[in-house]
Amino acid sequence: MNKEFEQNINELNFISKKIEKDNPKQSSFGGAATGALIGSAIAPGIGTFLGGAIGKWLTDANNESKDGLQPFNGLEEDTKHEIRENYQISRNEKILFVSTEENERVVITENQLIWDDSTEKGQFYHILWANIKKVYYQEGQFIVQTLDETEGSIPAGFFWGIWSLVEMEKLIGSNNRIASILTNAANCVNKPEETPLMALENKILTAKTSGEAQSLAEKYLSEGGVESRYQRIKAFLFWKQFNEYLEKNLDKQLLAMPESERIKLMSQVLEETHQTQQAKNYLKVLENTNWDDYSGSKWEELGVMYVLLKYLYDCSNSTRKMAYTMKEENENLWKDFAKKYNENFIKLPYQERKLIVPMEELPAELPDSFCALNINDMPNITFPFGHPQPDKIYIGHPLRPNFYLPMEHYQLELLDDQLRELCEVVQALGATNIDTKVCNISTTNRTANKEMQAKINGSCMTFDAGASGSRTQHREELVSLTHKLEIHQEFSPTNKPYVPEDLVWFKHTDSWQRVARQRLKGGLVSHSEILSTNNINQINSQEEQALSIDFSEIYGLEGDGKRKFEESLKQDNDIEVKFFCKFKPLEQLPQK
Repeated sequence: MNKEFEQNINELNFISKKIEKDNPKQSSFGGAATGALIGSAIAPGIGTFLGGAIGKWLTDANNESKDGLQPFNGLEEDTKHEIRENYQISRNEKILFVSTEENERVVITENQLIWDDSTEKGQFYHILWANIKKVYYQEGQFIVQTLDETEGSIPAGFFWGIWSLVEMEKLIGSNNRIASILTNAANCVNKPEETPLMALENKILTAKTSGEAQSLAEKYLSEGGVESRYQRIKAFLFWKQFNEYLEKNLDKQLLAMPESERIKLMSQVLEETHQTQQAKNYLKVLENTNWDDYSGSKWEELGVMYVLLKYLYDCSNSTRKMAYTMKEENENLWKDFAKKYNENFIKLPYQERKLIVPMEELPAELPDSFCALNINDMPNITFPFGHPQPDKIYIGHPLRPNFYLPMEHYQLELLDDQLRELCEVVQALGATNIDTKVCNISTTNRTANKEMQAKINGSCMTFDAGASGSRTQHREELVSLTHKLEIHQEFSPTNKPYVPEDLVWFKHTDSWQRVARQRLKGGLVSHSEILSTNNINQINSQEEQALSIDFSEIYGLEGDGKRKFEESLKQDNDIEVKFFCKFKPLEQLPQK
């Protein structure tokens, strides 16, 4: 039996130990489940890659049964004989593990993976390790993917003697670890023939000192090594040097420390040694890595560095979800990251922070379509008077990073913001009077392109779910909200015309810039234009679909309530305002 295969597959011993220890009460373990959870939040495939390397065991479900996977050698002789007979396994084939529940059994040998057909008694499946490409956990099943891309599924309950999907999902960390072990074992059997470059890479990873590894790394590149892989080798060397520094100067071993302490120490040492920017550069190198291409314990260590750097320097929503997954077992880690996330929230790319929903209590799993924020612990963002309100959707102002508007008023409020700035611009250019008039009001469905009778100020959960009344009543409500768009102002300018600083819309509006040039250089004396919400995009169809999915799951929307919510997402308020102003002639104003 392949020694590397044996070492990997024997890690399954943790299952029987865990079943014994967790019966009859819960317990926490140190190991790889956290790594698997972290990995699945970062990128496809990283869960299995990091399975044995990162973090601390989740507190898993109570197991009331001692059934489950056990080492074959520990079974009674009669049971061993029965298993060999039933599953047609020869005496020469070594059996390593077997679950003890009859007819709900998985058998693991040195050559193959065997399990009962859960739908037909007496039937079973078997797949040679040499034919297995990957194993992953999904909704109570281990999915076994073969080299020819076919898939089979093993009920995870075969490993644990548990049949409740709810209870099984509590073991998600452990199940990810099992999938990782099975994948790594198969990879040992299917390990490709070692090339000179692969041999050189192994020497780099196992070098005793970073200096020795550095010399080998340069040789790797000069002998035709792949540039992208070389960059990750360099990242590994950075990690190796960092750990050498800790051991030599601080007598610390990072991997032996709790995760929250690792992060603090790493941040402190990187800052003291002036390597912060270098670390951030390596974080960029490791983004979008296909971790399935980097197997082995040494590459797993690089995965640890990647996760720690994510916590340190990446305040993205994906890292937040990763930290949130850990909050029950590592509350300090979640609190530290949540504080950093709030401090850096407005620095996130607009699309990542565009939609937010303040909540009294965050859901069990953070959604992808919007930022779920604790209403009692919000980032430094501002809202209109009377807001924020719990469970409402807010959209970020596209040009004022810290300002958020309720979704149902978004277009109206942005149109008002544009109008007020235009008034400020023409006043500074020497306007004597300004007049605005709302000339069109309607509410349309972007998809159906027809008027909808919906309350503009309904709640965000159903928006117009309780709306009723005629089209006339709806129009009257909308008209009342647009009264603030009608402006009449008179001025007596005495200063030289100029364009104010710190404008938001002006630099993005070519027509206003032309008006300023005409006024300053051509003596413009009047100007009129139409401002409309038609140019103000609320959300696109992909955002609509994602919001519908997440809101339905979090708030239990279904049937008519879900339909009305989806209709409200497609709702547009079409408003047009006519703007007119007159300017004082330039010759009547100071030129200096």
